[in-house]
Amino acid sequence: VQKMESSFNLMPTTIEDLVDLARKKGRDEQGLRALVGSFGHKIRKDSRVARSDWSVETLTPDQIRYAAEEAHYAFMLHEHLRDLADPAITKTEGFDVVNQGVLELQPGWEDQGITRRHDGLYCSWCEKGPMTVPMVVDRHLKSKIHVKKHQDRLGV
Repeated sequence: VQKMESSFNLMPTTIEDLVDLARKKGRDEQGLRALVGSFGHKIRKDSRVARSDWSVETLTPDQIRYAAEEAHYAFMLHEHLRDLADPAITKTEGFDVVNQGVLELQPGWEDQGITRRHDGLYCSWCEKGPMTVPMVVDRHLKSKIHVKKHQDRLGV
């Protein structure tokens, strides 16, 4: 961004990282080549050209082609990713993952000492938390320390 502003007096109003956008859309691929490939396109990225001197006054035809292809595929990739539906929120290990961004207190958790605080769920018996992911709560409830405290409360 600084280079664009200092060299060309351009200040972009919006910058979007394609890898971040891909992750938000449920894609795991890393890098332009892999992401473009996941949509059935093949991009040639010549590392010799990528590592060449881009500070020269006149770019070589290979550098111009490389830059044009990279811009083209980045634009195309953004269009493809933008058009993908957001991944559906699914159940993980039997728990609702999200309730408007807040982990839901599941049935039976309160009976095992799990309480809600402003920043997440806590175990009042073990003084553990915050827990913001169902898997973490589930693992805590199965931990030796928690199981022992639960047994002590039941008189087992």
